[in-house]
Amino acid sequence: MYGFVLLMNAIAYFILVRTLIALHGKEAALAAVINNDVKGKVSVYIYIIAIAVGFGMPGWLCFYMG
Repeated sequence: MYGFVLLMNAIAYFILVRTLIALHGKEAALAAVINNDVKGKVSVYIYIIAIAVGFGMPGWLCFYMG
């Protein structure tokens, strides 16, 4: 459940940033700073992988890893 919430936040952030860049233009200071946002793009994929791995783990193992 927590991974899903993180995934939705990452997607909302991505949409917000793209909307602001479209509104202010690609030459704005925001676009220059956010242009190479590797962490923001990679985190979405990491959340998806973590959710998929979480469904594959046995339930008893989750208690020991948390």
